[in-house]
Amino acid sequence: MAENNQGNQNSNNTESVVSTGSWFVFMFLMTIPILNVILVLVEAFGSGSNKNKQNFCRAAILWVVLGIVGIIVCAVLFGAAISAMINSVDWNNVHLGSSSLSDAMEQIEKAKEAAEAAKGTPAP
Repeated sequence: MAENNQGNQNSNNTESVVSTGSWFVFMFLMTIPILNVILVLVEAFGSGSNKNKQNFCRAAILWVVLGIVGIIVCAVLFGAAISAMINSVDWNNVHLGSSSLSDAMEQIEKAKEAAEAAKGTPAP
């Protein structure tokens, strides 16, 4: 029974097998930017396309869409994690070593004044 059913499927299938040369040219054209997008859309949704190439192009479009969705999801999650880390920092109590940020700035100013005094020129 399975053989008979398979025979009916083969007799109803009017599509020819895509040759190796045709696939070679198709794959080469797929490497050309912009042309590849046009070629995939024409093959996927065109009425005169071979069923094999049509299914291949539809699967390729599906992979691209899934990839774009995955990238967007990862970007949103990564951005949310970075935002949460930045917002969790108490910027008023950020310390450089053992001193606070304002203490460090005061020490830098004192060092500049000492260096200017050593040169003999007044500090601004």
